[in-house]
Amino acid sequence: MRQTRAPRILSRRLGIAAAVTLAAFLSSGAHAEMSGGMFMGHNGSTIQEFGEIGSDRIEYRYSSVRPGLSAREGDVLFRGTKSSRGAVKGTAYVFKRGCPPAGYAVVGRQTNERVVLRGAAPVHAAGSCAVARHEPNAASSTLTFTIAE
Repeated sequence: MRQTRAPRILSRRLGIAAAVTLAAFLSSGAHAEMSGGMFMGHNGSTIQEFGEIGSDRIEYRYSSVRPGLSAREGDVLFRGTKSSRGAVKGTAYVFKRGCPPAGYAVVGRQTNERVVLRGAAPVHAAGSCAVARHEPNAASSTLTFTIAE
């Protein structure tokens, strides 16, 4: 009995289609419930806002990281909520090389041009990952994100 080429070609094509579908699913899989939105500039890095579909929950993640920072592409810089009137609140994160991100409460507002968040930022103890104190006037106490056009 002679086997035709059609079943082999079809199965090969279906295999490729399945692989492409799986790759597309996996590339969006880690944050499947979040949808990417606007891009913003922040201290020489590019940040992208992700919003949970059907919710007021948002995240700001590094899209590209300025050289010299210990954060990496995809790291969450802020996680919280945004109201329909532009009020933003949640937890921002400070990064220190070799340490887990240190979170702190921030509140702020989004306008058409920027998002400004304020909170007492963690200050690490010298040579340690331990947070020594929270400082309202530290460099990370005011975070300004310029919305890209």
